[in-house]
Amino acid sequence: MAAQLFNEKRKYSRIESNRLVSVKEESGKIKRFVAINYSTGGMALHSHSPLPLGDFIDMNFRLNERDRELFDMTAEVIQNFKEGNAYIIGVKFVGTLPFENIPKEFTKTHV
Repeated sequence: MAAQLFNEKRKYSRIESNRLVSVKEESGKIKRFVAINYSTGGMALHSHSPLPLGDFIDMNFRLNERDRELFDMTAEVIQNFKEGNAYIIGVKFVGTLPFENIPKEFTKTHV
């Protein structure tokens, strides 16, 4: 269900994920979220509380369990959807993921 919420506005294909993401809010508070999916443009996070729309957050995460590299990104909170007792939070990266070779699935755009 969560993936369907983002289909209409996606510019880049997303890759499903189930990874922990550490987030530092503008207030300085650090929280942990679960990434649902990600692309070079942004990420969908699962949470028990929303993040303020328009806030900028600092994130760090690994793309998969084999990765040793920890990515540090800044993102803007652009969406909050309530789903049952939880929230799906959409964030847009400020900049792009620092891949040396961007996987092909990231570069596909939707028409």
